[in-house]
Amino acid sequence: MTTVPLPSRLDQAIAKGLLVQPRPDVYILGTVHIGSESAEEAEALIQAVQPQTVVVEVPPSRMDRIRRANTNISNLQQQQQQQQQQSPTPKQIGGPMAAAGSLPGLAAEGWSKGGWSGLVFATVIIGSSLMKRSLTANEEMGSLPRRNEFSAAIAAADAIGARVVPADLEVDELIQEVAQACSSPFSWLQLAYQVAVQTMCLVPMDPIRRLPDETIVDWAERRRDIRTARASRHHGEMTAPEMSRVLVNDRDAQFAALCSSAVNKNKTNNNASNSNSTKTKSSIRKYQYNDSSEVVVCIIGLVHLDGVVERLEQ
Repeated sequence: MTTVPLPSRLDQAIAKGLLVQPRPDVYILGTVHIGSESAEEAEALIQAVQPQTVVVEVPPSRMDRIRRANTNISNLQQQQQQQQQQSPTPKQIGGPMAAAGSLPGLAAEGWSKGGWSGLVFATVIIGSSLMKRSLTANEEMGSLPRRNEFSAAIAAADAIGARVVPADLEVDELIQEVAQACSSPFSWLQLAYQVAVQTMCLVPMDPIRRLPDETIVDWAERRRDIRTARASRHHGEMTAPEMSRVLVNDRDAQFAALCSSAVNKNKTNNNASNSNSTKTKSSIRKYQYNDSSEVVVCIIGLVHLDGVVERLEQ
């Protein structure tokens, strides 16, 4: 298989452990959900290696929504440029009130899919995540504009005709999984205790959280390091092991399985196309590649990178 030279735009991602090649035919890019660097890196990687398949950490329904939005991206960009010309002040986006408005729907979904455990997860975990995001959204708009890396990856994949594989669970499926894993009240009491003592600074908080007086730019830079993701993963395993298994480990396994399946599918397709054009023994032919056309790129949150790489290297 021909080695594809990567652009210098990806040097920092490689140096910080965000981009790994566990197999000759697989590239794994770990992303952070802040700023635009992950989106730019996803685009650069896909454009450079020209993969046949791109595995993305989104559920199927979200992929469909992203594609509908991406079909109008040119018009949206034009509108944004016009708005920026008309007003130098960045447009303010949904704040805490908008996030709070989503809580009733989350509560109903959580209760219907997982009972009281699903209700707690949907409102406390997912709801608080949305609230935290809303509190920094306008700050990001002013100093660190956000581009969604998964939207960028899907657009780049569609532009070269690559197959896109949505790899994540739907929200209702995730709620069910967490509710089943954390069905014991003790699990939630333990999590509540950990949150309380971290809030009171009695024990170290999750390393991925923003530090006091840390600028959003410095926070994003600190998050763009595999060491931060590893520390955050370890923290989750220690403070909420059942939830960490569902949210991190089980999804690692799913992402890795889909990458392996994509590689095998590509090889099978290549075997079929070459079966009448070569006399190489079948035991060797099944490992032949068509250069970069057989590459798989996987775009996932950085906390999943180690788990996916470990499984693919086995």
